[in-house]
Amino acid sequence: MDKLIGIIGIVVLLAMAFALSNNKKAINYKTVGVGLALQIIFAIFIFKVPIGQKIFLTIGAGIQKLLDFANVGGKFVFVGW
Repeated sequence: MDKLIGIIGIVVLLAMAFALSNNKKAINYKTVGVGLALQIIFAIFIFKVPIGQKIFLTIGAGIQKLLDFANVGGKFVFVGW
């Protein structure tokens, strides 16, 4: 059911973008299709492939470390010693 809700969300988002477009003839459907395909490929890579999971967990840990540094710096500047 969650997968169905996600697919419906993508379809609704694309339909809204199409409906609100001022120039529907200028839409490049190949670009839209390639973007959707890349999104699906990345999702499979991240959620199903062990090396993909490891890569993104490592990236996430690095970003978390950077955010921790920013938090300490913010406390130093705004709270003081």
